[in-house]
Amino acid sequence: MAMPALQQPLFGTRFTPEGEIRSPSQEESEGAVYQEINDPVDVLVLFEDSTLKPQRFRWKGHVHRVAQITGRWKTDKGTFRMKHFALMDEEANFFQLAYDERSSGWRVTRVWVE
Repeated sequence: MAMPALQQPLFGTRFTPEGEIRSPSQEESEGAVYQEINDPVDVLVLFEDSTLKPQRFRWKGHVHRVAQITGRWKTDKGTFRMKHFALMDEEANFFQLAYDERSSGWRVTRVWVE
């Protein structure tokens, strides 16, 4: 089942065997939570149709291959923009990455942990 395209990220969204969509807030009581991170990260990006598309990233010595981008949005940081990406890797882990246009640097900003 394909995840719907999202304007804002819905981290940790899970589909039950019955097809029910479960949001993270519904799973917090089951022990799954977000962890706020602000770690620099190396990201391999495809630039296609004027859009950044993260393909894989190295974090804490492990390479994560992006299976799906589940959300993307922008925020202003002074006169510069931050581009945010909610994504799932090939191991079904959920991450949020941010690209800072001013520094041209990437960061892991959130991780979904159980």
